[in-house]
Amino acid sequence: MALVNFNNSNISDIPLVSLVVPTTGKLTNLTRCLNSVIYSAKPLLLRNIELIIFVNIDPKTPVNLKNIENFTGGLQEVFYSVRIIVANKFYLTAEESALAAIEYASGKYLWISGDKRVFLPEGLTRLETFVTEGHEPCAYFNSTWVDNTGRTSGYQSTYFSSSSCLVSYKEFVMSNGANYMATTMGAWVFERQYLNPEIWMDIIATCGPHFSHVTVLLLTLKDVNVRCFSSYLFQAEFKAYHTGDDSEWARYATLSDTYRFYAWTFGLVRQFNYLIKAEIYTYADVRRSMCSERSLLKRQVDEIYAHFLAQIRFGWVKKEEVITKTEFEEIMYFLFKSCPEKVILNTLIVQVYEASLESGSSKFCDLFDKAMLSINIDAAAPFFSTLLVCQVGGEYIRLHPKGYVVSSVRDNKEFLMPYKLIDAPKSGSTWQVLTEDEFYSYNNKSCPKVISGLFPNSHAKTVRKSLINRIKYRVVIRVYRYRLAAIIISRLPSSIKHYLKSILM
Repeated sequence: MALVNFNNSNISDIPLVSLVVPTTGKLTNLTRCLNSVIYSAKPLLLRNIELIIFVNIDPKTPVNLKNIENFTGGLQEVFYSVRIIVANKFYLTAEESALAAIEYASGKYLWISGDKRVFLPEGLTRLETFVTEGHEPCAYFNSTWVDNTGRTSGYQSTYFSSSSCLVSYKEFVMSNGANYMATTMGAWVFERQYLNPEIWMDIIATCGPHFSHVTVLLLTLKDVNVRCFSSYLFQAEFKAYHTGDDSEWARYATLSDTYRFYAWTFGLVRQFNYLIKAEIYTYADVRRSMCSERSLLKRQVDEIYAHFLAQIRFGWVKKEEVITKTEFEEIMYFLFKSCPEKVILNTLIVQVYEASLESGSSKFCDLFDKAMLSINIDAAAPFFSTLLVCQVGGEYIRLHPKGYVVSSVRDNKEFLMPYKLIDAPKSGSTWQVLTEDEFYSYNNKSCPKVISGLFPNSHAKTVRKSLINRIKYRVVIRVYRYRLAAIIISRLPSSIKHYLKSILM
């Protein structure tokens, strides 16, 4: 690997922070990212940062390394040191690129960030305080979204009731999802020993690269408390697939010789199994794990269901995408163990898979429709009925990453609050969070006085579509259900696929 090194000899031999920036070398992204750090961070923090720019050149988009060297050459007096490392191969994922890059880090704390981040002063001030005074081994900083025109959505990745809190890393991941913005690289700073390269390499080899950094930290941090800050550290730019462009995922699947939805199916399942084998997770933990970002809230296992069905459908359209029987049974075993309340759906998915291997279309389309309706994938406001474990008097008790949530049967909306707030208090105005032991000894002190206190009389409503949109929706659904049409659609420009996707949302 080529190495360019600029040293600031006026400070100590060991940097406090290693800022590792894996990049494909697009100068616009890199300069925007680094300038946001330079102009927003205080000089004391900058002088304690070892900057490592890891250039992972994509063969499709060659870069001018001289331009990068010219830009970073003016930074040697700003940072502790600046190094440009050029990878000797192309790494397909950010996780693999980051793993290769951290070999060159020497700071006490690792801070890995992609180059499509715009950093903000409030979060950088918190970061400086943490690395100079912090007592925890790891810290999380909030973030928000921005598009390529600079417009922000106003949605944060994580919701807090206080400006700073302590929560175990495992609980954080169970509350936010292993594969969402809250667990992304860039939002986390941790002591270097916790991102163990040998463990990380084994997880990538065993399970696949996507989200593998999260699994490494789950294995090394386990139940250790981490510091979480509500302040935005950066704005993250929306990715192409957020707007319906799946070309990069299609390219990745081809280059890596994996299934189209490998990351969200086999990747997640095998990482969960890796954690279960290491006794970090249990199947019950997987059952309780949520995906929570912006207005979204769903269970992690539902993410797997949705993409597993999508992959089965891909195999129905393209025979080279057909999941093997052995691999199908691997995921089904996991689903039966981690989602026992979906046994009917699990059995239906077996039928969907078997029908996908047959020559006819009508049977598959009918079964696939039923499975998609079962996972409620197109609903705007899911009921979370599978979270219910019992009813005590006029109160529902639902699964939660911390244990159980108790709320009124009339409440099909506000009970979501303790899921969305990472530091939700044990008791709120409409809920109470119970531990496992508290659940088994729980007694409701008040008895309902009217029959509506036993039966729910209000529900979260799905958004009603207009008549014309309902007609378009059914037409698009039908088009997507047939092999020839699906093959044609897969070859359409991204803008048209985006429009068709928007009709389904």
